[in-house]
Amino acid sequence: MPRITVKTTDGTELTRVFLAEAFEPGTHQFLYTFFAYIDKDDVIYYGEMKEPKLKTTIEQKLAALKPMPDEEIFPKWPPGAEFMLAPEELSENDSIFIKRPQVKYYSDYKQDDCLDVMATMFLDELRALDIIAKHPHPNIVRYHGCRVRRGYITGLVLDRYENNLNEHYKAGGSVDKGPFMDALEDAVRHLHSLGLAHNDINPANIMVNDAGMPVLVDFGSCREIGKQMGCSRGTEGWVEDIDNYEMSEASHDIFGLEKIRAWLDNPEPLR
Repeated sequence: MPRITVKTTDGTELTRVFLAEAFEPGTHQFLYTFFAYIDKDDVIYYGEMKEPKLKTTIEQKLAALKPMPDEEIFPKWPPGAEFMLAPEELSENDSIFIKRPQVKYYSDYKQDDCLDVMATMFLDELRALDIIAKHPHPNIVRYHGCRVRRGYITGLVLDRYENNLNEHYKAGGSVDKGPFMDALEDAVRHLHSLGLAHNDINPANIMVNDAGMPVLVDFGSCREIGKQMGCSRGTEGWVEDIDNYEMSEASHDIFGLEKIRAWLDNPEPLR
C-alpha cells in the first residue's frame, strides 16, 4: 500500500496512518470519517469529520487534526527494560515497515474508557517479537527492534512486504501450495520450539515474499504456550471458538494451518 504524505501550512510533513469511515451497526448508516497522520518525530495526529471521505479535502482533514497525547496510545519504556532498539537510521520506506498502536480504534476505546488497551497490546507484541528476533527464521518476519521517542515506545520496525496472502490472491496471484505450506508449517514449528504460539493464523497475517513463499507476521496474539491470552485473541472465523479463546495453545496454530490449507484449495478473497 503506497504511503501518502502531505504538508501542513507550516511545512510539517505528515504521513497518513489510516483513513476510514464509521457506520452505525445494524443499519450501516454513515456516521463520520476518521483519520490519522504521523510526523517524523512519531507524534500521531487524529481527526474526525461528519462528511464521507470522498467529500472531504486534504485541507479540511488537516484542519481537523489534533495531536494525540503519547500517554493515551503508546506504552512507556519500562524501567530496567532491555528490549532491542532499532537502528536510528532505519525509517519507513519500500523495505521497512513501522508498526504503530491501533489508533484506528481510538474513538471506540475512548468511548469505552479503555484506552490503555492500545498500549498494552502494543507492548505484548513487542515482547513476542523480541524473543523471536533472537531466533530468526526465514519465514517469520524480521524484526529490527523498537523506536523510542519521548520515553515512549512508538514503533515496531519490521521488514516490509507488498501483499499478504489474501491481497496476493485478490491481485490475481497464486502460490505453489505444497512448498508454501511446508515453509509455513516449518515457521510455526520453529515458533513452537521457542515455547510460543501465534494464535492468529489467517490469510491477512501471512505475507507473500518475492519468491512466492510465506512470511508469518502480526504477533499481537502471540503468547507463551499455556499462558493466558492478552487483549488480542485471534480472528473470528479462523479460530476454533472465538468466545472460548482464553489460553495460548499450539493447537490453535495447527487449526489455523489446516484452515489455510483448505482455503488455498478455493481461495475466495476475504473482505
